[in-house]
Amino acid sequence: MAGGLLGAGGLGDWEARVLNTVYQAATDGIVVAHLRDDESDSDACSILGYTDSSNPPTTLRARDEGDRLADVDWASITFPVKKGDYWKVARDDSADTPKVYWIPLNSGGGSDSLWTSGVGDNIYRVDGSVGIGMTNPWGGPLTVFGATSVDDAFRIMSDTDGEYMNFWKTDSPDAGYIQVGDADDWRTLVLQPHGGNVGIGTTEPSGGLKFDVEGKIGATEYCDENGVNCVAASEFGSASTNYAWMSMGCGSSAAYCPSCPSGWNLYATSSAISPLSGGTGYVRTCYKEF
Repeated sequence: MAGGLLGAGGLGDWEARVLNTVYQAATDGIVVAHLRDDESDSDACSILGYTDSSNPPTTLRARDEGDRLADVDWASITFPVKKGDYWKVARDDSADTPKVYWIPLNSGGGSDSLWTSGVGDNIYRVDGSVGIGMTNPWGGPLTVFGATSVDDAFRIMSDTDGEYMNFWKTDSPDAGYIQVGDADDWRTLVLQPHGGNVGIGTTEPSGGLKFDVEGKIGATEYCDENGVNCVAASEFGSASTNYAWMSMGCGSSAAYCPSCPSGWNLYATSSAISPLSGGTGYVRTCYKEF
């Protein structure tokens, strides 16, 4: 048997079976049988194991004829069985009834093998897809069923400091959730840390926009890139309100920026590329409602 099969889930429990009875394997597994003959005749006891895809199986895979020692004869066989195949243990003499055991592998070959861990039975592999908590993964590489709250979410966790990212879905409200945290607190969620754009409602964010939303955005305040110079959304007024805007160049330091004129409000002070020198300068933006 391939080492990977045992490593993925290990061996199941020893399950007693009956001589001369045909069984079909629900998973890959191993058959173990042994026979003791206490009769005083000189014939050796014989035990046979059959397995193949036929019902009943006719292919002899294992056989043992024990040697008599002090009027006691022992014979034993062990043979693997593939998932879906049939198997049986038989004898060809009048010796005592053998002990027969089936040991399922908690992993297996084939395209739709059941994976288990210990006595669990909730991890499945079907045609290359893995399902946790469901027998029919939807077709992607991994489907997790039952992640309906932050307490039982699908979790990706680091191996050193306990930080994690949780994914779950609820019906009320009908929404999907992403939460990042650790044992002590919630943490920051970062998108595209190495570059690229983010689109919501669009598969092609407009060029030059780091964040492109096809639709409305709701916020209580709008701030500059440093999280300061914030303006309350209510200050923008209704759609019928008119605004005048002015931008003033400040040179190489924000400290050189003049104050907004009387009656004007500060919108933001931000860095910008000077079209003349190509260097970085500062711009103060002011607005007035009328």
